[in-house]
Amino acid sequence: MKMKIKNLFFIAGIWLFLYLFFLLPFSLVYVAHSDAHQTILDFNEWLTALIVVLLGTFWWHIHYPLSLRHAWWGILIGAIPFVPLFIFFQMGDTAWSLQHTPDVWPLIWITVVNAIGVGVSEELIFRGTILTLFRRIFGSYRHAILLSVSLTAILFGAMHLEIGTNFFFPSLTTAINAAGSGFLFGILTICTKSLWPAIILHAAWDVLPMLQKVMNPGTWLADVSPQPFVLSGFLVGVAACVVMVLFGLLIYGVWRRFSHQVVTEKMG
Repeated sequence: MKMKIKNLFFIAGIWLFLYLFFLLPFSLVYVAHSDAHQTILDFNEWLTALIVVLLGTFWWHIHYPLSLRHAWWGILIGAIPFVPLFIFFQMGDTAWSLQHTPDVWPLIWITVVNAIGVGVSEELIFRGTILTLFRRIFGSYRHAILLSVSLTAILFGAMHLEIGTNFFFPSLTTAINAAGSGFLFGILTICTKSLWPAIILHAAWDVLPMLQKVMNPGTWLADVSPQPFVLSGFLVGVAACVVMVLFGLLIYGVWRRFSHQVVTEKMG
């Protein structure tokens, strides 16, 4: 029981640190988003991920699954819901931005590198560390995997809430999208026993919206203007979240059935 409480406090500490340190300053005061300032934030996120991984490895004895052996099917299957969502959400705006932005290739390079960094650091923290600890805490529960994946996804989504001029409602769509993708990433991590599908899909998912923000004049990877709450966009975000959760449940169901058959055959 003491270890479970210790794990919960560690999870809460990670989440609060990430939320307060990375998002709240942008939410309460629209600070100048200079290249140097964004670079410092990127470095701090990498440093946070490194500290969390070191603590997870040496203090919590977490084994981070970074083998590519079982990752390819997860990347392929996980991309199935992402491709139509890419096309539906991003392609039109991004194509227009590319045509109207001069000297775009350096921006694309910076965006891709940043997206990879975010994908690696956030997946190591959430699917690598927090999901593992939740599985240990709820290991004796009947639906331990789904509960652990769901709680991790909720924390991941909540981290994307911003408290701006209209409370957190403008960022609610982003948070719901993040929760849906976080659920799918968690399922893929467990089913493939690898973080690579989540890392690669996370980076790919971030590239296009980051490109749009990069190409927004006067900003770098951030739009500092207050955004209104748009009901239609919110409903589309909810629909995307539902699609990713249902697809994750489908993958989980097939994986459980296949795993059960393998175990039965070995016992037979």
